[in-house]
Amino acid sequence: MLIKEYVKENGRCPFRDWLDELDSSIKYRVQARILKLRDDGYFGMAKGLGGGLYELKFKTLGGGIRIYYGMDGKTVVILLTGGNKNSQSSDINKARRFWLDYVESNKE
Repeated sequence: MLIKEYVKENGRCPFRDWLDELDSSIKYRVQARILKLRDDGYFGMAKGLGGGLYELKFKTLGGGIRIYYGMDGKTVVILLTGGNKNSQSSDINKARRFWLDYVESNKE
């Protein structure tokens, strides 16, 4: 599985910005989870949110973590942003905007 990060027009990566703000122990768990996805293709607890947007869920000592992503084909995961259960609604809205921008920017 190929993992990429969504990059905004201004060059910022919302997923990276979110990840960099996490406590180091939670950041380690997120990175390990992404490596498992990349190396084994293991999505685990994931669900579709409609329109090509997906949510990858897992638990840490800090609570439930969500990683929002889209699929570009069958083997490329585009990491959009992340969050937790408390900010889920606004995180989904941001991820949806990022995904739509990605799709529009990558039309052939």
